[in-house]
Amino acid sequence: MPTPEQDAQSAYDALPNEAREAMGGCLKALPSAEELPHMLSLARLLWHQGWMNTPSRHPYLLLRLYHSVAFLRYEGNKFWDSFAEAVGEANFPTNRQSEVNHAFALIAEYCGLPLLVGSHRLYVQSAVRHIGIPVRVWRGFISVCERLLFASDEYKRWNDDEWESGISMWVGGRKNLRDFFVKNRETATKWVEEMLDARRVLDAHPQWTLSDIKQMSLLRAEYFEAVPETALFLRPDDPESLFRDRPRLRFREQDGIVSITLEAPRIAKESDLPALWRVGEKCAKASTNPVALAVDGDAFVSALTLHLLRGNEDKKFPPLRGLMPWALWSDTLGSFVSPVARGLPVGFYTIISRHKLAFTTRDGWLNDDDDEIRWNQEFQLRDGSNCFISRLQPEGRRATLGVEGWHQITFAPRERLELRLFPSPTDRFQMDVSRSGVVRLPRWPWFLIKMPKGMLASSGEETAALLNKEFRLYTVDRRINGKWLECDETSGLEDDQLFHFKVAADACYPPPRSEPARPAVKLGGFNQLHVAMVAVAKQDNALPFSVQLRSERHGVIPFGNAAEVQLGVTETLKQSHLDKLQVRFRDYLPWFLLTATQHHASWEELLIAYEMMNVSNVQARLNQWAFLVIERTGMMKRRGQCWTDFENRLHVGSHDSGSFTVRYSGLTNQIYSILAQIEPSTPIKAVWERGRPPHLEIKFPLKGAVDQRLRQLCLEKRIRIMNHSLWTH
Repeated sequence: MPTPEQDAQSAYDALPNEAREAMGGCLKALPSAEELPHMLSLARLLWHQGWMNTPSRHPYLLLRLYHSVAFLRYEGNKFWDSFAEAVGEANFPTNRQSEVNHAFALIAEYCGLPLLVGSHRLYVQSAVRHIGIPVRVWRGFISVCERLLFASDEYKRWNDDEWESGISMWVGGRKNLRDFFVKNRETATKWVEEMLDARRVLDAHPQWTLSDIKQMSLLRAEYFEAVPETALFLRPDDPESLFRDRPRLRFREQDGIVSITLEAPRIAKESDLPALWRVGEKCAKASTNPVALAVDGDAFVSALTLHLLRGNEDKKFPPLRGLMPWALWSDTLGSFVSPVARGLPVGFYTIISRHKLAFTTRDGWLNDDDDEIRWNQEFQLRDGSNCFISRLQPEGRRATLGVEGWHQITFAPRERLELRLFPSPTDRFQMDVSRSGVVRLPRWPWFLIKMPKGMLASSGEETAALLNKEFRLYTVDRRINGKWLECDETSGLEDDQLFHFKVAADACYPPPRSEPARPAVKLGGFNQLHVAMVAVAKQDNALPFSVQLRSERHGVIPFGNAAEVQLGVTETLKQSHLDKLQVRFRDYLPWFLLTATQHHASWEELLIAYEMMNVSNVQARLNQWAFLVIERTGMMKRRGQCWTDFENRLHVGSHDSGSFTVRYSGLTNQIYSILAQIEPSTPIKAVWERGRPPHLEIKFPLKGAVDQRLRQLCLEKRIRIMNHSLWTH
């Protein structure tokens, strides 16, 4: 068996010459994610057996250790704190740093690895260049990939100044990440192209996993473990499907009983059966479908190893992280995320531990209340053993979590510049969103730009001036006249700035179309001209038009996860009819917000919608509990980061004195399209009963077969008609 030094030498000797010169060329010389902890433990053992006195005794192992620390733990100027931790030292004084740097430089030069030089040799920066992108700055790299996903190949034509300007805007004050993109543009562009190609390939092949793409050599497991957004970028709709050929731990809690299972992957070929899965003492027959092995209390170990037994063959899968000392389950992602991560997306999480945990900080999460105990609640596992559950339910857009003996984790939204739109307060109930994503409103919506504070300029006034100079809204090839203004009230967005676009009063809605002239229509007489003109106008209004935000220096600014938004015009109603369709925002709050964000209803998007739509004198309080109630009622599901699969319900009451009352709970756009055709007899009102989603009460007259017509329209709009009540069929 080779020694750690021999193993390291073989890895570096295998690097081709072109890789030694390239940024990130040494990444393949590092041990795999499964082998890396073992290598670090052996290095620590050798260090304390005398290696510390002569760092050059194991030169290749030192090179590998230096690179591993740079890859896993490099962050700003804390490299030597991380190096000391890796070798089991309390601190690492300057003279020891010089000894290690000298030995590192000798072996790096011998291997043909370039060393950066400023006013002096830059050892740590050289190591970072050798391995590419450290884990702790990978999140920023993914955010740039997300941005360039919408730029097509336009960014390849930018000159160096345009490239530097764009990168500076996207990565903010993260100097290490900025230097990677600006000083190594060719290499950075190659890495970005690899990621974009992987995204496109996976989009085209929804059944593929990570193992099926050639870019896997770049996508080390540590990136996925520390930055869950990596999987979200590659497959936004179903990130977990990327790992369906690998064992995964699953968590479930139902009726007060917790179950922990190890999901073994499916066997691709029936000819490889029969076979047996084994983990610890638990066994199950392998199948062409995934197989769940109940591990429950046995999961509270540092690592679990899955075996596939076939005849005399024993195939071992790489060790899977166990639940010790505690584990973090992402309800939004549907998977465990590594607690080694220092930054995670804001969302819903569950902590599972064998024993009660002591929390040093839990800012930004809901505390225990009369409705629910959320922290350190004792549960029974399916095998009869006990565990403790803490539910992390966010109050806002940012939160922190500190567990005693562990580093603090920050939960925050992605830092990027994006475009949103919301209806004006008077148009909330009239907004219609089609399945294809077309947003129909009676007039121009409120356009909104969200960005981290200081991204474009140091003050709100300077940022607004820059937006008005460089960021313009277009409908195809026609610019929309208006002005960017800073939003005054953004109480829940402490680290972000919001700017809305005030469309000029003379801007037509919908805008004139620059389409070829229509063919001539033969009229039977002059009296048909007006009818024909009205028909053409209605046809024009029915056609959607696209809106896009562009910047000369930064290209297309995404609208959520799309490059543009499709708008259309709703049919105009009489004012007396509209007056009956006014519902106070706070009385129907969760459904208003879900309607505005229904194609990407993440917690972050709901919070932004709340900031833009909650503009009345009586402020409505946003509480995520209202959305959990809707989910638990079975009226929507959570997939990944978002709520989706909305169910709209309607219950028809009994007839009474020439009228009948309908109760409706669901998205406003679904019921509005019906109420626009059938006018209620009185103004509708919202009712919010404790423990239930809010609903609308709508009274209709009993005339002209309104009842039958209402039911028919509900079928067309796929509104579920309930028999007994809104909550029971």
